[in-house]
Amino acid sequence: MGNLYLSFIWHNHQPYYKDPDTGKMILPWVRLHATKDYLDMLLLKSKYPNVKATFNMVPSLVRQLEEYCEGKTDTYLDLTMKPAESLTDGEKLFILRNFFKSDFRRKISNFPRYVELYTKRYSQDINENLHLWTTQELRDLQLLFNLAWIDPLYYEEYPNLRSIRDKGQNFSHEDVLAVVDVQMKIIKRLINDYREANANGDVDLIFSPYYHPILPLIYDTRSARRAREDVLLPHLILNVPQDVELQLRKGWNQHKEFFGRAPRGFWPSEQSVSTEVLGIASDLGIAWAVTDERILAKTLGMSYFSRAGRDVPEQAALLYRPYKLSLSNGKEMIIVFRDQVLSDLIGFEYAKWLAVDAVNDFMSRLEAIYAKVKHLDGDYLVAVALDGENCWEYYENDGYDFLSRLYSVLSDTEWVETVTISDFIEKHDNFGRLSNLTTGSWINANFDMWIGDPCKNKAWDYLIAARMQVELAFKKCTNLDEELKDQVMEQLLIAEGSDWFWWYGKPNESPDKPIFDELFRKNLKKIYELMEEEVPQFLSEPIVDRRC
Repeated sequence: MGNLYLSFIWHNHQPYYKDPDTGKMILPWVRLHATKDYLDMLLLKSKYPNVKATFNMVPSLVRQLEEYCEGKTDTYLDLTMKPAESLTDGEKLFILRNFFKSDFRRKISNFPRYVELYTKRYSQDINENLHLWTTQELRDLQLLFNLAWIDPLYYEEYPNLRSIRDKGQNFSHEDVLAVVDVQMKIIKRLINDYREANANGDVDLIFSPYYHPILPLIYDTRSARRAREDVLLPHLILNVPQDVELQLRKGWNQHKEFFGRAPRGFWPSEQSVSTEVLGIASDLGIAWAVTDERILAKTLGMSYFSRAGRDVPEQAALLYRPYKLSLSNGKEMIIVFRDQVLSDLIGFEYAKWLAVDAVNDFMSRLEAIYAKVKHLDGDYLVAVALDGENCWEYYENDGYDFLSRLYSVLSDTEWVETVTISDFIEKHDNFGRLSNLTTGSWINANFDMWIGDPCKNKAWDYLIAARMQVELAFKKCTNLDEELKDQVMEQLLIAEGSDWFWWYGKPNESPDKPIFDELFRKNLKKIYELMEEEVPQFLSEPIVDRRC
């Protein structure tokens, strides 16, 4: 009889928010997710030693966490720490426009004073009624925005947080600074705890390319047509395998330096794969990579895995095992394909359910998979892989109720065993064989979220133009200072990150879109400035407009 194994892979990623001119992080999401998700996911798992998990910490995220530990700040943090009575009118407006960026149901509603301020904010025009906001109201908002983003798990460890929360309102500036102090302690502890967990083997940590680029598109933008033949491509062509290698090597080296040992596994950005990219990755010694089930289905000549009762794939024996992929360089890489349904249920659906119902549903689906494979030869692996941060803000109690119940049930269930991907690969050999692999991502097995829309393509053309200028300058000036060349390439790698293209065009919307747009163009401008080249006028004009 076949045995069933389950592997969780939690992916932690934020864009690179640093302004290249000021060195300050423009948006606060690294800091706020650090206090809400990254450490508590590790702490929660540690309460259930029989549950194994894999974590992916994107290198540019780790770099920003380090910079907070070194004293760097972000715009929101600066305005949090400034005494409310010293705020200018412009700063007050910034706080009123931005310090309600919290889910109302799961965050704001937990604090009566926050609800009161929210109601006042959205019942009036703040531009005309700024004078109606008192210093005390603004100070309370400074504190509550930051407190709401701290996981309730920390109230036990930092009792002053509980005291401040119970105070309710009329906070002092010292209260605000105390909340910030806890944030910094969590970030510093986060870094140490992940290092220790990796060293002790409590979790398996895997890596990503440094600035989270869509590697197949960096390798060749025309790769998008392998995933969808009729996609509209940018006017210019990007074809820089050397940048793929650099993004991978930087990520690999940072992971080794930061976490103490080389990673065995690889999370391609947005699970975007191509055989060329995996070939470059294999040269680093990577053992395995994870991507989406739709990639496997298309590789095997299907549009998708058809599913019957409890959404179990009819071809379960094909999906629930790793594959050895033969690469053109003569090497092999093991590819694991995630169960998209189970992953998306956690990512997008179960937050709407009671924790007990969500866990029961997950386990019944898992049991249906077990019933499908238990009479087959060999052992089978269900991979559940998703963002380890974004979904929890929509869960009751920041996902603690759901995850703790799920981990508890799994710990007591005999017919399924949790395992890290690396351990499964080391101890099993029930692998399929692939001679090729479909190019695509974990979203519809194509790259439509990052390329094809006219606005996304405009951003690609801007990036490609800068990349061509760099190539030209390096060839023309062979005696360029190596340190300067490194700075130029660093800016270029930052601009290759996936998030800039994600936010341009449709369907993704965010009030921060103009900020992403400005930051992307600033990173490109910096490339020209470092090379003492004239900055193109088009980089001073926003890409974002009503169509984008």
